Amino acid sequence: MASRSPSIAASAACLLLALIADPRLVSARTVTVELVSGDRVTGELVESSDARTVLEHPVFGRLVIPAAQKRPEDPPRSGLFGTRFLEGWKREIGFGLSGSEGNSPESSLRGKLSLSRRTEDLRWTIDGSYKLALEGGAATDHFGRLDSRRDWLFRDSDWFAFAGTTYQFDEFEPWKHRLQVQLGPGRHLIRDDSLELDGFLGLSLTYEFGDVRTLRPEGLLGLELSWAFRDGMELSFSNRLFPQLDSTDIRNLTRAEWKMRIAGFRHLSLTLGFDNEYDSAALEEPNSLKYWSSIDYDF
Repeated sequence: MASRSPSIAASAACLLLALIADPRLVSARTVTVELVSGDRVTGELVESSDARTVLEHPVFGRLVIPAAQKRPEDPPRSGLFGTRFLEGWKREIGFGLSGSEGNSPESSLRGKLSLSRRTEDLRWTIDGSYKLALEGGAATDHFGRLDSRRDWLFRDSDWFAFAGTTYQFDEFEPWKHRLQVQLGPGRHLIRDDSLELDGFLGLSLTYEFGDVRTLRPEGLLGLELSWAFRDGMELSFSNRLFPQLDSTDIRNLTRAEWKMRIAGFRHLSLTLGFDNEYDSAALEEPNSLKYWSSIDYDF
């Protein structure tokens, strides 16, 4: 079944490798500095230290901003319930409900939990989701997923290292359970206050168990985009290609989310998203498309 998409896989691999390896395709880091006066200055970052920030401005040239003139950063988030648990972490939960009535009543529940933390030296994300859909009292869709990834960031460098794990459960897949570990180097391709684009290159090992048992050594090529294109709106997109190392099979996972803050509710947002997994080794339909909407609460 893998023969249906070898040219697509090869083209995608070449494109991702070029984006990661060619420095001419990498934009200089653009940042915005907010001053104590309330003014904001945007330019290419030349130097950043405890004493000063140096920017290259398109009109005024090189600007040196002393630390005393910069607006202090917001304090880190407090922990849960007055403790230090998850202190400094961004936390978000979301729920989506749907239903229908008629000859075959259907209802579904989808929940999500997202945790993230970022400092100068690390970036850590944990994302979990669960869905149960019932029709006439019988489950028609039942799955869960938990992703965790830690990035080790190197100061004054566009390169970083990453390691991650993924656990999946799907009652209606032959494998039922899937456990994956992955690691390798990554590169910041674009970094500014509103747009980030990262490339990933590494190795992955996937173990599937349930009705079937499969061990897959895989390569990993990926892109990840985060774009805050308007105040209160954010678009995220990722694509990861997993070519199997001991065969010609491939998997490709595409995911996108659009998030909009709900006017008048500082901590509430509406999220629309989808993910699609293509698996050339699937026994039946190679594509598995899932889409959702949810109301998310940032705490």
